[in-house]
Amino acid sequence: MDDYERSAISEAFVECKFEAGQHIITKGEEGKTLYFLVDGEAFASKVLDGSSEEKEVAQYKSGDYFGELALLNNEPR
Repeated sequence: MDDYERSAISEAFVECKFEAGQHIITKGEEGKTLYFLVDGEAFASKVLDGSSEEKEVAQYKSGDYFGELALLNNEPR
């Protein structure tokens, strides 16, 4: 990728800030955003079969990304 292509892609990014404990993605919502974690940490949790409480299923750190599956599969989160 050349400098022009990198510049064009970077212009499409929008910075979003989230507070600790705030949900970023909710199951079932329309998936139209890909997130890159620039600073901090995040985790994914969901209610697994046979349970009534959420369990942590993934951890994310700076440099990780998430939200791509809904975009690739054109399906709700």
